[in-house]
Amino acid sequence: MKRKLWIILALTALIGLLWYGTALADESGSCGDNVTYSFVSDTGTLTISGTGAITNLTARTYANAPWYSYGSQISSIVIESGVTSIGDYAFTGCAVTEVTIPGNVNRIGSYAFRNCSLTTITVLNPDAVFGSGVFDRRSGTSGQLLKGWADSTAQSYASSNGHPFESLGSRTGQLGDNVYYSFDTATGAVCITGKGSMWDYDSTSHSPFYQDAAVINVYIDSGVTTIGEYAFYGCNGLTNVTIPNSVTSIGRYAFYNCTGLTSVTIPNSVTSIGSYAFYNCTGLTSVTIPNSVTSIGNYAFYYCTGLTSVTIPNSVTSIGNYAFDSCTGLTSVTIPNSVTSIGEGAFYYCTGLTSVTIPNSVDSIGSDAFSYCTGLTSIAVEAGNSAYSADGGVLFDKSKKTLICYPAGKTGSYTIPNSVTSIGEGVFYYCTGLTSVTIPNSVTSIDSSAFEDCTGLTSVTIPNSVTSIGDYAFYNCTGLTSVTIPNSVDSIGRYAFYNCTGLKDVSVHNAEAEFGSSVFGGCTLNLHGHSGSTAETYAAGDSNITFVALTAKMGTPDFVLPAYLTAIKAEAFSGVKATVVYIPDGVTSLGSMAFSYCTSLKQIRIPASVTVIPPDVFYGLSSSQLHAITVFGTPGSAAETYANSKGMKFEVE
Repeated sequence: MKRKLWIILALTALIGLLWYGTALADESGSCGDNVTYSFVSDTGTLTISGTGAITNLTARTYANAPWYSYGSQISSIVIESGVTSIGDYAFTGCAVTEVTIPGNVNRIGSYAFRNCSLTTITVLNPDAVFGSGVFDRRSGTSGQLLKGWADSTAQSYASSNGHPFESLGSRTGQLGDNVYYSFDTATGAVCITGKGSMWDYDSTSHSPFYQDAAVINVYIDSGVTTIGEYAFYGCNGLTNVTIPNSVTSIGRYAFYNCTGLTSVTIPNSVTSIGSYAFYNCTGLTSVTIPNSVTSIGNYAFYYCTGLTSVTIPNSVTSIGNYAFDSCTGLTSVTIPNSVTSIGEGAFYYCTGLTSVTIPNSVDSIGSDAFSYCTGLTSIAVEAGNSAYSADGGVLFDKSKKTLICYPAGKTGSYTIPNSVTSIGEGVFYYCTGLTSVTIPNSVTSIDSSAFEDCTGLTSVTIPNSVTSIGDYAFYNCTGLTSVTIPNSVDSIGRYAFYNCTGLKDVSVHNAEAEFGSSVFGGCTLNLHGHSGSTAETYAAGDSNITFVALTAKMGTPDFVLPAYLTAIKAEAFSGVKATVVYIPDGVTSLGSMAFSYCTSLKQIRIPASVTVIPPDVFYGLSSSQLHAITVFGTPGSAAETYANSKGMKFEVE
C-alpha cells in the first residue's frame, strides 16, 4: 500500500513539473487523421499543420490533447491553411491570451478554448460554425473580445454568449504564405498583394471569398504568381478582375460560377488554364487567351453561353474534355496548327457553330467533340493531316474506314461511303434533319449512340455485314416505322431502339441474337423472329411487344453477288439454274428480264435499296412457277409491292 502511494505521489509531482516547468524541449506529432502539430518552447508557439480536422475530445478525455501537459507555456497558436476544423476541447487550459482563427477554418468545436486565458479572439471566416461554450472559463462565459466581419457568425455568437464584438470593417487576411488581401466590403473591391503563390482551396476548405456575392472587383498586384484553386468560387457578383503579368497559372474552379464576369484578359505569363476555371461564367462575352498558354483544362469554359468567338493561340497543344461544352453563343472558333488533341465533348452543344476546320497537327479527337452542334453544317480537315479526313463536310479517319462525326446541321438523306467499316460513337447524335441513311455492306459495327435523337430519320437499311448494334444506337428515333435486323447481327445493345415510338414492325433474323436491356423500351410493336428464338423470349417479357413468327427461312444462296453492285443489268442472269439468290444491299435497280427463264428459282432476297423492278424481271416463268417463288424483303419496300402484284410469296427477312 505504501509503495502504491509513493508511486502516485511521484507521478503527481512529475505532472506538476511538466505543467509548471519553464524549459521544455520542442515537440511534434499527430493531432488528427491528416493534421500534425509542432511546439517551439523558446517562443511558446504551437503550430497546427496539415489538412482536415483536429481530433475531437470530450470532458473526460481533454487531457489527451498532446500539448495539454505544457499548456501554460503556449503563448501563441498558429493554424495553417489546410486545417478546416478545430476539435471539441482541443486547446483546453492553454495560456494563450490572443488567437486568430483563419478563414480556412469552417468549424470551431464545443469548448475548444475552455479555461484559456484569452482576452481577444479574431475569427476570419464569416461563416464559421461555432460549437457550444467555445470560450467558456471558470470566471464566466463572457468578457472576451470577439472580432469578426459584420453580419458574420462570429457577431451572432458574440451577441448570444455575452461577448463584446468588434467589426473588422474592411476584411483583411492571408491568401498564401506571402500573399495577403484586403476587402472593402462597402465597395466590393478586393486587393491582393504580396509575392508567390496563392493557396489552393477545395469544396470543403473554402477561400475567404467562397460564394461571396459582395465581391465585385478584384485587383491582383504584380508579384503574385498563381491564382489558387477555388479562389473566387461562386462569386456571382464579380464583374472585373485584373490579372498581372506575374501570374503563370489559373487554378481549377478559380472563377467557377462567376456569372457576373463579362470579360477577362489573361496575360502572356499564364501557361495553363485549370479545369472548370471559368465554368458557368454565363456573362463572359470575350476572353483573350495569350500565346503563352499551352493547355486548356477540362470544362474550363463550360456553359459560357455569352462567348461569341474564341481565338486559341498557336501555343496551345491540347483542348481539354468538354472545355467549351454548351457555349451556345459561340459562332466561330479557330483551332491553330499547334493543337494535337481535342478532348471528348470539347465543343459539345455549341449550337451556334456553323463550320470547323481541323488543322493538320491534330492526331486525336475525343468522342462527341462536335456532337449536338445543331448549326454545324460542315467540318473541314487540312490536307496535310495524317490522322483525319473529310468528305462532303463529314469527318472520317484518314483511311475513311471510320465515320467520326456527321454535322448535326446537315439535312436530308446520306449515303455512307463503301470504304467505311464502322460508324463511331455518337456520329449522328441529334442530327434531327437526317431523313434517311444508306449503310454499305462494308460496315461491320454501329457503335453506341450512333443515331441517338435522330428524330427525323424515317428509314434505315442495316446490311448483312453488320455484326453488332451498340447501346442507345437508335435511341429516340421517333420517325422510324420499321427496321430489319439481318442474320449477321449477333448483339443488340441496351436501349438500342428505346422510345422509337413510331416503330410498328421489327424483324430480327438471327435466332440467337443477344438482346440488351430495354432494347425497345417505350415502343409498342410487332417483333418478327423465328420460333424458339431469343426474339420470342424477349417479346414474352414485354407486354407492349407482340411476337410474330417468321414462317420461312431463306436457304443458302447458290452464289454470292459482289457487295459493290449498284444495279443488275438486263438479262444478267437469264436462264441461270439457281434456286436461291441473295441480292446485296446497295443494289438500287433490276434490269429488264434480269432473271428471265430462271425456272429453278425458289427464293430470292430483294433489299429495300432496290426501288426499280420492271414487270418482266421474271419473264418466261408461268404463273405457277412465280407463285412457287418466295421473295424475302423489308415491309413496305418495292419488293413487297412487286411480290403482291404477281401473287408471289413475301416474307419479312
